[in-house]
Amino acid sequence: MNRFIKDTPITAVLLLINVIMFILIRAGLLSAPMFLTTPGGLTIGSFLAHFAHMDFIHILMNMAVLYQISPLIERALTRVEYIAILLSIWLGLVFIAEPFITGPSLGFSGILMGLIVVTIGLYYNYPALRKMLITWTVVNIAIGLLPGISFLMHSLGAVVGGMVILLYLFTQQKR
Repeated sequence: MNRFIKDTPITAVLLLINVIMFILIRAGLLSAPMFLTTPGGLTIGSFLAHFAHMDFIHILMNMAVLYQISPLIERALTRVEYIAILLSIWLGLVFIAEPFITGPSLGFSGILMGLIVVTIGLYYNYPALRKMLITWTVVNIAIGLLPGISFLMHSLGAVVGGMVILLYLFTQQKR
């Protein structure tokens, strides 16, 4: 565990934030409505909803993907680059999605979709990994078509992640 935290501190912090938020909301110590993205303009929920989860399966699935994807990115980038990419995906989702929100949503899935696409860009020269991640992307966008799951956030997360990695790779090529 100490090795994981030492090698991938950003991943460890993201996991911890999501789990703590889940526990505090489930224990009734934080107000669940405060953590919902809702139609009608930006609120604190527009920002916090990405770190809240509906139930145990929801957080378990999201954190399993985060645990697998995030260390790949964290090892490929500097900490500053990774934090900048995370913030870009998170804030991109908040501001780009706002006009299209038609109902409440929450969860880390949009950010995860962005991170999966970023990983595809970073590891593009690894065909087996690239193929697996593209499959994950398609499957997760399709999952967004199920009732009660946000197609908007799943698909928009992939788009924002694509924009972020293209910008990152373009700036790296210019150096």
